[in-house]
Amino acid sequence: MNLSKKIVTVVAVTSACVFSAFTNENTPSLTFSNEIGSDIVNVSKDSSTFAGAYNEVKAEFSSEKVDAGIDAKIVLATDEDGLPQSLLFSSEDFDWYTVFRPINGFSVGFSADTFATGSYLFVEDDNIASGNLGSDGVTFSFDGIENLTLAVTVPFSETEANFFSKTDSETDEKTLFNFGIGAEYNLFDKATIAATLKNPLNSDSLGFGFYASVTPLDGLQIFAGYSSNEEEGLCDVAGKNLFNASIVYENDNFAVGFDYITTDSDFYSGILFGMNATDNIAAELGVTLNSSYKDNSNIKYVFKPAVSYTVENLGEFKAEVDIGFNDSGFESVCFPVYWSYSL
Repeated sequence: MNLSKKIVTVVAVTSACVFSAFTNENTPSLTFSNEIGSDIVNVSKDSSTFAGAYNEVKAEFSSEKVDAGIDAKIVLATDEDGLPQSLLFSSEDFDWYTVFRPINGFSVGFSADTFATGSYLFVEDDNIASGNLGSDGVTFSFDGIENLTLAVTVPFSETEANFFSKTDSETDEKTLFNFGIGAEYNLFDKATIAATLKNPLNSDSLGFGFYASVTPLDGLQIFAGYSSNEEEGLCDVAGKNLFNASIVYENDNFAVGFDYITTDSDFYSGILFGMNATDNIAAELGVTLNSSYKDNSNIKYVFKPAVSYTVENLGEFKAEVDIGFNDSGFESVCFPVYWSYSL
């Protein structure tokens, strides 16, 4: 990824909410990108196999009253021997959203995510799930008070219903209607504070979170949060008490960022350094570490050197090497490459 694209992501997460009324012009706009990529080959101590390939398409439409987007990926899947097996749409990677603003200050979102700014991890370019003010269902949002966004969301999906009342015939455990509420407040465009509450009627899935971000200096951003009962997690770290932190500093020529996610037993950390060598060439070096506090045999760390080349009207070309190690030494290596084109 070109360094500037990574920084744009941070700025967007910090300053925008999907449900907020746009402050740009009312002229409708459409963005489109297509990415073709592959890990080329997966090499371990025992084998070398073809890693498959993918083609991912993203399109987003925005206007004064309606926003919509879709993200779809076609995957060339392989069997255990690395032989091409099937060409299919990836249901795990498919995503879409629609947001409708019938009146100023109020919006209705379907399958629309709005993450608390403090839930962001720069190196992973992702968010902690509990920091989502929205959901895969329907979300009602109000931002009629300056700098404040309030949201109520009702999650549901094609594979998981949201029961108004359900009793398990074997355990007599009763499940009530699931919903969530959240709020984020922007302080002087220099900091944010946010809170979320998930499924308050069902003790087994009850969760909540508190998140904050601050920009103390130009180019410096800090994100932090706490999530209770975070089942989904991120980077193979999940648990009852999850803390996240991320810090990034960037200027016109380089950026450096650090991520940390931890529970009572496991943690993940990542660092990324990137620099623009020229107007067209950028280089990155990322290192990630997963481990537990009590068992060093679970340790895994990955080195990720990469270089990208951007050509006007042709898009971005990126090549990376992911070299993984565990407590026994070398584990695996693959060679992610992609070509991304945007309109």
